[in-house]
Amino acid sequence: MSTQIQRHKTSNPYEAQFGYSRGIRRGSFIFISGTTSVSGEVGKALKEVFGDVGLAATMILGVRFVSEEMRVEIEADAVVL
Repeated sequence: MSTQIQRHKTSNPYEAQFGYSRGIRRGSFIFISGTTSVSGEVGKALKEVFGDVGLAATMILGVRFVSEEMRVEIEADAVVL
């Protein structure tokens, strides 16, 4: 018996151009592709959302993204219990 696959897309033109989905869920597994923002301050957003939780975060300087406006890219895998 196969497990249903749910694909989640946005209005980002690269998804259609390159043939990928922003996120995919198959059963209890969720996979989020590289997601980025083209504006805003990353550190400020982390502090506003998570406060003093002390989460693990990586901020890398000197890396080139697809566009100069991009500041961070996030990918994630999760398991729903």
